[in-house]
Amino acid sequence: MKEEDFKKKVEGLGYKINKFKQPGSCYEIYGLNKDGKKVEVYFNPMDASVVKEENN
Repeated sequence: MKEEDFKKKVEGLGYKINKFKQPGSCYEIYGLNKDGKKVEVYFNPMDASVVKEENN
């Protein structure tokens, strides 16, 4: 999935992206979830499914 398409999909899921990274095989975002809580989320870059989510 292209980075721009990924960002649109993730924002459509209710996440607010403050920082985006692609350090390896996953896309990472640092931002807020739909409840307004700080999160660090790792996504599968093929379909934007959540691999791991950590609340900060």
